[in-house]
Amino acid sequence: MRVKVIVGDTHQQIYAWRFAINSLEVCKFDTLNLSTSFRFPQPIADLANTILSWKAPIKKYPDIKIVGVGHSTKKKTKAILARTGVSLIVKAIKYMDDFPKIYFEGGLNSYIYSDNGASIYDVYSLYNNKHEYIRDETIRAMKDFDELLSYIEASDDNQLANIAEIVEKYTHQIPNIFRTLKENQVEKEQANVVYSTVHRAKGIEYDLVELADDFITEEKVKDYIANKEISLEQIIEEVNIFYVAVTRAKNVLYIPKKYLPEDYKYCANIVPILFRTQNPLVPKKAASKAV
Repeated sequence: MRVKVIVGDTHQQIYAWRFAINSLEVCKFDTLNLSTSFRFPQPIADLANTILSWKAPIKKYPDIKIVGVGHSTKKKTKAILARTGVSLIVKAIKYMDDFPKIYFEGGLNSYIYSDNGASIYDVYSLYNNKHEYIRDETIRAMKDFDELLSYIEASDDNQLANIAEIVEKYTHQIPNIFRTLKENQVEKEQANVVYSTVHRAKGIEYDLVELADDFITEEKVKDYIANKEISLEQIIEEVNIFYVAVTRAKNVLYIPKKYLPEDYKYCANIVPILFRTQNPLVPKKAASKAV
């Protein structure tokens, strides 16, 4: 007798844009729930449960609460995770002086492009009025940088806005900055910190995790549902991406305060990131001035 077993987490479906199918939701097998995680402690499990509850107005899921029984106190592996590659680059530039040895999951070059195909180098070339170096057709068609800013305002393209902000802020430092980032790359085991999008970090865990501020929020979920700006399937996937990001942390999760519930009570495993220049992954005495 052959027995087929499918193991997975229905809430970690984050590749629908690659036409991936959530097998757990289409197979009619008997279900045995595994709700205890040995990776992270209960405070992170509670936050994960809260994030998953955002999907309740869209789809009914079995009422299974995640239990976290992890007790790691290690602080060896550090990672900075973002929803998009562009937001990750913003963090890498900000912390460039703090981490002399870095590693990018998938390589640095894979993070310099927006989802629409425009790269930081394209926008930098437009800023310098050097159209002959622009590869992206949309950027090349623009007369100058001001036209790009007008396009960003009209389209509300957050990724392109982040790229433009990087170029405006660092201008002619851009080539040296990316040269330094490339030179600082080492093997993963030797790195002070790992930079990764959530998609590339899926299935991986780190002692300390800092999240960028480009994830979906509960308020945004409600707005999307009410205004039908994107499909319900897309909303579910965005929530899943945030859930996967949060559950990469084994010990401490550093997270922008806007993502925490209003009744959140401080604990050692979840630390809100406020408006500050201090790098939360670097001890206060060791932190240096950012770029």
